[in-house]
Amino acid sequence: MMRRVWALIQICIVIGIVGFATFQLFKGNFAAGMSVMPLLLIYYLFLASRNRRD
Repeated sequence: MMRRVWALIQICIVIGIVGFATFQLFKGNFAAGMSVMPLLLIYYLFLASRNRRD
């Protein structure tokens, strides 16, 4: 049950980040749209290293 909750939280975080970036790009704010992409990379690396330990 806890894994399902953690997975839903992760999906919500990623959708929020991608949604924010998409919205900013549509508004023409390229800097704000691209500024969250390193956050996704850091998030991915954190999860990948965490999954290797399990």
